[in-house]
Amino acid sequence: MRGTEGLGFYQSSSRLAEHGLPCKVYCAKCRTPILDEGRRMVMLFPTLVRGITTAAGREAFAATQHLFYGQRVVDFGRDGRPKWEGLDGQSRPMDDEGNVVEGTGET
Repeated sequence: MRGTEGLGFYQSSSRLAEHGLPCKVYCAKCRTPILDEGRRMVMLFPTLVRGITTAAGREAFAATQHLFYGQRVVDFGRDGRPKWEGLDGQSRPMDDEGNVVEGTGET
């Protein structure tokens, strides 16, 4: 297969089965979800990545930072990654418990 042959698309905002951002991408034959595509991001189903269950695979996809940490639904605890109240560099940094770190000069 080449290009988008064999893929199906769905835009939930317009309820249309066509490609446009953001949209859901799935196998056109069996309807297995593949990914959600946004304007500047892709959420890929990890089980579709070969080697993801190995230590090297997990490290390759490890988070480098946590955005909107105050609104998290999973506690990442002391993973050593920077945590932000909102977007990185545009909001205040947070500690591992989700408290804003004061006095850093961030806006």
